[in-house]
Amino acid sequence: MEIISKVLDKEYKIVIGRNILKDINKYYVLPNKVMIIYDEGVSVDYLDSLTSNILGEVYVFASLAEKSKNIETYSAIIRQLIKSEFSRSDLIIALGGGATCDLAGFVASSYKRGINLIFSPTTTLSMVDASIGGKNAIDFSGIKNSVGSFYLPKLVLIDLDTLSSLDKKIYNEGLVEAFKMGLIKDKSLFDLFFGVINKNIEEIIIKSINAKNSFVERDFYDKGVRKYLNFGHTLAHALEAYSNYEVSHASAVAFGIIKLLKGDLKEKTKEIFDKLEVRYEFDVDLCELIKFIKQDKKIEDDYLDLVLVEEIEKPFIKRVKIEEIKF
Repeated sequence: MEIISKVLDKEYKIVIGRNILKDINKYYVLPNKVMIIYDEGVSVDYLDSLTSNILGEVYVFASLAEKSKNIETYSAIIRQLIKSEFSRSDLIIALGGGATCDLAGFVASSYKRGINLIFSPTTTLSMVDASIGGKNAIDFSGIKNSVGSFYLPKLVLIDLDTLSSLDKKIYNEGLVEAFKMGLIKDKSLFDLFFGVINKNIEEIIIKSINAKNSFVERDFYDKGVRKYLNFGHTLAHALEAYSNYEVSHASAVAFGIIKLLKGDLKEKTKEIFDKLEVRYEFDVDLCELIKFIKQDKKIEDDYLDLVLVEEIEKPFIKRVKIEEIKF
């Protein structure tokens, strides 16, 4: 399956299949030098499969997912690129989850003002979210995604076989973002979660990508409709910081979504989060949480554009004063 994403004046392919890592040279003309930023949590078999048909020089930089999404790791990679004399025509490949894609994307966007980039996401979250849309970032000074860029890959290569070795908890948590896409854009995607999720996984991923692309292609720089993708995320990012990042991103997003939904839609969403075994209830002091909400990069003059959903496929934005947030 191939999806063509058209953003601004650029196009890139999103290829979805099984056992396709070894076929990377079918989809992209590989340069003389390739750096693979590799999440050590991913089976080395997938790294071997990816490199099996790369004929040029290959450099592997091992990362530790979220623990590596920082300025120190970023600096170490840049130093390696300089030492190895990478040019703008060479290539960086991200092989891993969302944090690895974020890190590699930010490196690629800033090294010599832009080096070629390929994402090969290996988690449900990175397949439906982090590798799609061109947003890249690292954490800095304790603030999540506080330093980043907009930068598009040349290719996204999604090998569904990489999900087979994924921990069940991580697999399920990544699907919170996919379910969110169903809420804001595609009822047919929403409905798939009430069936057998593993059986529907390929269709879930494809529909999620198409849903996200529909916003990104119209609003790459996040000035208008792309803001709908932030549904649940303002509260989520605040909860993550409040907990010193002990609460997972997925549980934080689930918390944010549940707090903003009402009635039958809220109960149906709880049903799916329970099915995914994703926690969404936390004992949080709202006054303390607001301190972290104020650090959100989307805050302007103590006001926040809060994304709300009262009916599937019909998100809207309500401008609220931070102190008026209640749940």
